[in-house]
Amino acid sequence: KAEDRVIEALLKALRDSDRDVRKAVAAALGQLEKANDRVVEALLNALRDSDGYVRQSAADALGRLGKADDRVIHALLKLARNGDFVGEI
Repeated sequence: KAEDRVIEALLKALRDSDRDVRKAVAAALGQLEKANDRVVEALLNALRDSDGYVRQSAADALGRLGKADDRVIHALLKLARNGDFVGEI
């Protein structure tokens, strides 16, 4: 399916060495109408990215996807408590 190939390409690009690519990909993943567990897991991993802008983009994406399960809530709260965001979400 074409949609699956696009998602696979985006998930691969989320591991790119360029932070701007990772940030843009996280934002794009947040625009998906159907987020599967692999997308959510990849965005959760992006919350631990070395770059704050990527972390913020991943957090925004998770919020837009509306996947408020326990692991997402826990990860976002941990990030907020640690002050790991670049700016306000």
